[in-house]
Amino acid sequence: MEVYVRLIASSETFSPDEIFNRLGVRGDNYWCTGELRRGTLLREKDNGLAFNSTAAKDSDLDSHIRSFADLLAGSELKFGEFSRIPGCAVHISCSIYFRDVPPLSFDSDLVGWMEAIGASLDIDLYPLSNAGA
Repeated sequence: MEVYVRLIASSETFSPDEIFNRLGVRGDNYWCTGELRRGTLLREKDNGLAFNSTAAKDSDLDSHIRSFADLLAGSELKFGEFSRIPGCAVHISCSIYFRDVPPLSFDSDLVGWMEAIGASLDIDLYPLSNAGA
């Protein structure tokens, strides 16, 4: 199993620098509306910044999301306020490549943390072939 997770703060109106100023935390990646999305022909529809999970690729999804809780400890209120501004959003984007069904359960404290920062959760599942395994 390989798991890739990013926490994204985006805005239709605030620039990446303004998002940083509101959140007080620097992301790993930044983009502006209209820029080409890296490795694609798609253009960004908003401004934003993203944080990459620090958990190992073979860690379960719970561990990846906990890495964000650790990284952003003390900033929950700012993220929650940001997520309630019209045109702004916080979401956690997950891509899971798996051979066996991955665990997709979360402890209530982690669900509460996601609620506190106003995050939506998007999980994309990609089954891998067992041929040759």
